[in-house]
Amino acid sequence: MKISALFFSVMATLTACSPTPRVDCIASQDVQAYDAVNGAPSFLIRKGDACQTGNFSYGKVDRYTEVWCGQRSGWVIEDRYLSPKK
Repeated sequence: MKISALFFSVMATLTACSPTPRVDCIASQDVQAYDAVNGAPSFLIRKGDACQTGNFSYGKVDRYTEVWCGQRSGWVIEDRYLSPKK
């Protein structure tokens, strides 16, 4: 009984810590990227730009999604404007 509980705990921890896979996306409209969660504006993702999305984090009020667009990386609030590539 104790071994199965320990095994379950270890597996749950490993699963919870696994990174979110990156998803290739295209911006359907201009989206502001920030340098950090609750951070300053960093760069603008233009409509049609190709990016990848990954992990998300919660700020004071909003949910942020991590993005990589070429050599630039940041966090966006409006990830609904980043549509998965087909």
